[in-house]
Amino acid sequence: MKKFNLIMFTLVSMFIFTLSVQAADVQKEQEFVTAIENGENIKVVSDFEVTENILLSKKIVLDLNNHTITFTNQKYLKIVGGNLEITGTGTMVEKTPYYSPIILKGSVNKEDTNYSTLTVGENVTLKGWAGIFIDSVNGENKIKDSYGVTVNVYGTLVGLNDTTGALGAGIYENGSISHVENAPIINIYKSAKINATGDGIYAAGYGVWNIEGATIEGNTGIEIRAGILTINGATIIGNGIPVSASPNGSG
Repeated sequence: MKKFNLIMFTLVSMFIFTLSVQAADVQKEQEFVTAIENGENIKVVSDFEVTENILLSKKIVLDLNNHTITFTNQKYLKIVGGNLEITGTGTMVEKTPYYSPIILKGSVNKEDTNYSTLTVGENVTLKGWAGIFIDSVNGENKIKDSYGVTVNVYGTLVGLNDTTGALGAGIYENGSISHVENAPIINIYKSAKINATGDGIYAAGYGVWNIEGATIEGNTGIEIRAGILTINGATIIGNGIPVSASPNGSG
Protein backbone atom coordinates (compact mmCIF):
# COMPACT_ATOMS: atom_id res chain seq x y z
CA MET A 1 0.00 0.00 0.00
CA LYS A 2 2.83 2.38 0.85
CA LYS A 3 4.54 1.59 -2.46
CA PHE A 4 1.27 2.15 -4.35
CA ASN A 5 0.72 5.48 -2.62
CA LEU A 6 4.25 6.55 -3.47
CA ILE A 7 3.73 5.69 -7.16
CA MET A 8 0.42 7.57 -7.23
CA PHE A 9 2.00 10.61 -5.55
CA THR A 10 4.82 10.61 -8.09
CA LEU A 11 2.43 10.36 -11.05
CA VAL A 12 0.20 13.14 -9.69
CA SER A 13 3.23 15.35 -9.04
CA MET A 14 4.49 14.78 -12.59
CA PHE A 15 1.02 15.62 -13.96
CA ILE A 16 0.82 18.85 -11.95
CA PHE A 17 4.34 19.85 -13.06
CA THR A 18 3.45 19.20 -16.69
CA LEU A 19 0.38 21.38 -16.39
CA SER A 20 2.36 24.18 -14.74
CA VAL A 21 4.87 24.50 -17.60
CA GLN A 22 2.44 24.26 -20.52
CA ALA A 23 2.31 27.35 -22.68
CA ALA A 24 0.35 28.54 -25.69
CA ASP A 25 2.42 28.93 -28.87
CA VAL A 26 1.88 32.47 -30.13
CA GLN A 27 2.95 33.80 -33.52
CA LYS A 28 0.68 36.82 -34.09
CA GLU A 29 -1.06 39.63 -32.25
CA GLN A 30 -4.54 38.17 -31.85
CA GLU A 31 -3.18 34.94 -30.40
CA PHE A 32 -1.12 37.03 -27.97
CA VAL A 33 -4.15 39.07 -26.87
CA THR A 34 -6.33 35.97 -26.45
CA ALA A 35 -3.72 34.12 -24.40
CA ILE A 36 -3.33 37.11 -22.06
CA GLU A 37 -7.09 37.48 -21.66
CA ASN A 38 -7.33 33.77 -20.81
CA GLY A 39 -4.43 33.89 -18.37
CA GLU A 40 -2.37 31.37 -20.35
CA ASN A 41 1.40 31.07 -20.22
CA ILE A 42 2.88 32.08 -23.58
CA LYS A 43 5.72 30.87 -25.79
CA VAL A 44 6.45 33.23 -28.68
CA VAL A 45 7.23 31.35 -31.90
CA SER A 46 7.51 34.27 -34.34
CA ASP A 47 8.21 38.01 -34.36
CA PHE A 48 5.04 40.12 -34.51
CA GLU A 49 3.67 43.64 -33.95
CA VAL A 50 1.08 44.76 -31.39
CA THR A 51 -1.30 47.47 -32.60
CA GLU A 52 -3.56 47.88 -29.54
CA ASN A 53 -3.15 48.45 -25.82
CA ILE A 54 -3.37 45.19 -23.86
CA LEU A 55 -4.44 44.81 -20.23
CA LEU A 56 -2.81 42.05 -18.19
CA SER A 57 -4.65 41.27 -14.95
CA LYS A 58 -3.69 37.62 -14.42
CA LYS A 59 -0.54 35.62 -13.64
CA ILE A 60 1.37 34.80 -16.82
CA VAL A 61 4.82 33.55 -17.81
CA LEU A 62 5.93 34.92 -21.19
CA ASP A 63 8.79 33.07 -22.92
CA LEU A 64 10.16 35.28 -25.71
CA ASN A 65 11.99 32.27 -27.16
CA ASN A 66 14.51 34.30 -29.24
CA HIS A 67 11.87 36.59 -30.74
CA THR A 68 10.83 40.25 -30.72
CA ILE A 69 7.44 41.78 -29.90
CA THR A 70 7.13 45.29 -31.36
CA PHE A 71 4.54 47.78 -30.10
CA THR A 72 3.34 50.36 -32.63
CA ASN A 73 2.84 54.07 -31.88
CA GLN A 74 1.72 54.64 -28.24
CA LYS A 75 0.67 51.01 -27.74
CA TYR A 76 1.82 48.97 -24.77
CA LEU A 77 1.16 46.10 -22.38
CA LYS A 78 -0.40 47.45 -19.17
CA ILE A 79 -0.18 45.40 -15.96
CA VAL A 80 -2.98 46.19 -13.49
CA GLY A 81 -3.64 43.56 -10.84
CA GLY A 82 -1.53 41.00 -12.71
CA ASN A 83 1.79 39.20 -12.50
CA LEU A 84 4.06 38.94 -15.54
CA GLU A 85 7.33 37.02 -15.65
CA ILE A 86 9.28 37.42 -18.90
CA THR A 87 11.73 34.60 -19.61
CA GLY A 88 13.90 33.28 -22.43
CA THR A 89 15.93 35.47 -24.77
CA GLY A 90 14.23 38.25 -26.71
CA THR A 91 13.06 41.85 -26.94
CA MET A 92 9.92 43.88 -26.35
CA VAL A 93 10.26 47.28 -28.01
CA GLU A 94 8.34 50.43 -28.94
CA LYS A 95 8.49 50.97 -32.68
CA THR A 96 8.10 54.72 -32.11
CA PRO A 97 9.32 55.50 -28.57
CA TYR A 98 6.74 57.45 -26.55
CA TYR A 99 5.79 55.56 -23.35
CA SER A 100 7.21 52.07 -22.77
CA PRO A 101 6.50 48.54 -23.95
CA ILE A 102 5.31 47.79 -20.38
CA ILE A 103 3.40 50.08 -18.01
CA LEU A 104 2.50 49.05 -14.44
CA LYS A 105 -0.28 50.60 -12.37
CA GLY A 106 -0.89 49.70 -8.75
CA SER A 107 -4.05 49.56 -6.66
CA VAL A 108 -6.07 52.30 -4.95
CA ASN A 109 -6.34 49.96 -1.94
CA LYS A 110 -3.37 50.35 0.40
CA GLU A 111 -3.83 46.75 1.63
CA ASP A 112 -3.11 45.26 -1.82
CA THR A 113 0.47 43.98 -1.73
CA ASN A 114 2.08 42.45 -4.84
CA TYR A 115 -0.90 43.74 -6.78
CA SER A 116 0.94 44.45 -10.03
CA THR A 117 4.26 42.65 -10.47
CA LEU A 118 6.83 42.33 -13.24
CA THR A 119 9.95 40.17 -13.44
CA VAL A 120 12.35 40.76 -16.35
CA GLY A 121 14.61 37.77 -17.00
CA GLU A 122 18.37 37.99 -17.49
CA ASN A 123 18.29 37.62 -21.30
CA VAL A 124 15.27 39.87 -21.85
CA THR A 125 15.51 43.41 -23.28
CA LEU A 126 12.79 46.06 -22.85
CA LYS A 127 13.28 49.10 -25.06
CA GLY A 128 11.24 52.29 -25.43
CA TRP A 129 11.10 55.90 -24.24
CA ALA A 130 11.23 54.11 -20.91
CA GLY A 131 12.21 50.48 -20.54
CA ILE A 132 9.62 50.22 -17.74
CA PHE A 133 7.01 52.84 -16.80
CA ILE A 134 5.46 52.82 -13.29
CA ASP A 135 2.30 54.91 -13.39
CA SER A 136 -0.33 56.05 -10.89
CA VAL A 137 -4.11 55.70 -10.64
CA ASN A 138 -6.78 58.00 -9.24
CA GLY A 139 -7.63 57.01 -5.67
CA GLU A 140 -9.96 58.65 -3.15
CA ASN A 141 -10.57 62.36 -3.78
CA LYS A 142 -8.56 61.92 -7.00
CA ILE A 143 -5.33 61.46 -5.05
CA LYS A 144 -3.00 59.52 -7.27
CA ASP A 145 -1.90 56.20 -5.78
CA SER A 146 -0.09 53.09 -6.94
CA TYR A 147 -0.16 50.56 -4.09
CA GLY A 148 1.41 47.12 -4.36
CA VAL A 149 3.73 47.48 -7.36
CA THR A 150 6.78 45.17 -7.43
CA VAL A 151 9.39 45.12 -10.19
CA ASN A 152 12.32 42.67 -10.41
CA VAL A 153 14.94 43.40 -13.08
CA TYR A 154 17.58 40.86 -14.10
CA GLY A 155 17.74 41.84 -17.77
CA THR A 156 18.39 44.89 -19.98
CA LEU A 157 16.38 48.13 -20.08
CA VAL A 158 16.94 50.78 -22.75
CA GLY A 159 15.50 54.30 -22.67
CA LEU A 160 15.38 56.18 -26.00
CA ASN A 161 14.45 59.70 -27.11
CA ASP A 162 10.76 60.02 -27.94
CA THR A 163 9.24 61.59 -31.05
CA THR A 164 9.69 65.12 -29.58
CA GLY A 165 13.32 64.51 -28.72
CA ALA A 166 12.66 64.15 -24.98
CA LEU A 167 15.39 62.07 -23.34
CA GLY A 168 14.39 58.55 -22.32
CA ALA A 169 14.76 56.68 -19.02
CA GLY A 170 15.61 53.07 -18.25
CA ILE A 171 12.93 53.06 -15.53
CA TYR A 172 10.45 55.91 -15.05
CA GLU A 173 8.28 56.31 -11.94
CA ASN A 174 5.46 58.86 -12.06
CA GLY A 175 6.12 61.80 -9.72
CA SER A 176 2.54 61.90 -8.42
CA ILE A 177 3.08 58.67 -6.43
CA SER A 178 3.64 59.99 -2.92
CA HIS A 179 2.38 57.37 -0.44
CA VAL A 180 5.04 55.81 1.80
CA GLU A 181 2.98 52.82 2.92
CA ASN A 182 3.05 49.93 0.42
CA ALA A 183 4.96 52.07 -2.06
CA PRO A 184 6.33 50.58 -5.29
CA ILE A 185 9.32 48.30 -4.74
CA ILE A 186 11.94 48.04 -7.47
CA ASN A 187 14.65 45.38 -7.17
CA ILE A 188 17.52 45.61 -9.67
CA TYR A 189 19.94 42.68 -9.63
CA LYS A 190 23.59 42.10 -10.56
CA SER A 191 22.90 40.87 -14.10
CA ALA A 192 20.79 43.94 -14.93
CA LYS A 193 22.00 46.50 -17.48
CA ILE A 194 20.21 49.82 -17.80
CA ASN A 195 21.13 52.38 -20.45
CA ALA A 196 19.27 55.56 -21.36
CA THR A 197 19.66 58.79 -23.29
CA GLY A 198 18.37 60.62 -20.21
CA ASP A 199 18.19 59.19 -16.69
CA GLY A 200 19.15 55.57 -16.19
CA ILE A 201 16.58 55.67 -13.38
CA TYR A 202 14.11 58.52 -12.95
CA ALA A 203 12.58 58.05 -9.50
CA ALA A 204 10.24 61.03 -9.42
CA GLY A 205 7.59 59.39 -7.21
CA TYR A 206 8.07 57.69 -3.84
CA GLY A 207 9.48 54.19 -4.17
CA VAL A 208 11.79 51.70 -2.50
CA TRP A 209 14.78 51.02 -4.76
CA ASN A 210 17.13 48.11 -4.07
CA ILE A 211 20.10 47.94 -6.45
CA GLU A 212 22.45 44.97 -6.17
CA GLY A 213 25.51 45.14 -8.42
CA ALA A 214 23.75 46.33 -11.62
CA THR A 215 25.22 48.55 -14.34
CA ILE A 216 23.28 51.79 -14.86
CA GLU A 217 24.29 54.43 -17.40
CA GLY A 218 22.65 57.55 -18.77
CA ASN A 219 23.00 61.29 -19.22
CA THR A 220 22.33 61.12 -15.47
CA GLY A 221 22.81 57.75 -13.79
CA ILE A 222 20.03 58.12 -11.19
CA GLU A 223 17.70 61.01 -10.42
CA ILE A 224 15.64 60.47 -7.26
CA ARG A 225 13.13 62.97 -5.89
CA ALA A 226 11.39 60.84 -3.25
CA GLY A 227 11.78 57.43 -1.67
CA ILE A 228 14.46 55.11 -0.34
CA LEU A 229 17.49 54.16 -2.44
CA THR A 230 19.87 51.35 -1.41
CA ILE A 231 22.88 50.61 -3.62
CA ASN A 232 25.26 47.70 -3.09
CA GLY A 233 28.21 47.26 -5.46
CA ALA A 234 26.60 48.75 -8.58
CA THR A 235 28.29 50.65 -11.41
CA ILE A 236 26.48 53.94 -12.07
CA ILE A 237 27.65 56.26 -14.85
CA GLY A 238 26.43 59.75 -15.71
CA ASN A 239 27.65 61.06 -19.07
CA GLY A 240 26.10 64.52 -18.90
CA ILE A 241 27.80 67.86 -18.31
CA PRO A 242 27.48 68.88 -14.62
CA VAL A 243 24.88 71.63 -14.13
CA SER A 244 23.03 73.35 -11.31
CA ALA A 245 19.33 72.41 -11.49
CA SER A 246 16.34 74.27 -10.13
CA PRO A 247 13.44 72.43 -8.44
CA ASN A 248 10.26 71.88 -10.41
CA GLY A 249 6.88 70.27 -9.87
CA SER A 250 7.81 66.84 -11.21
CA GLY A 251 7.97 64.77 -8.03
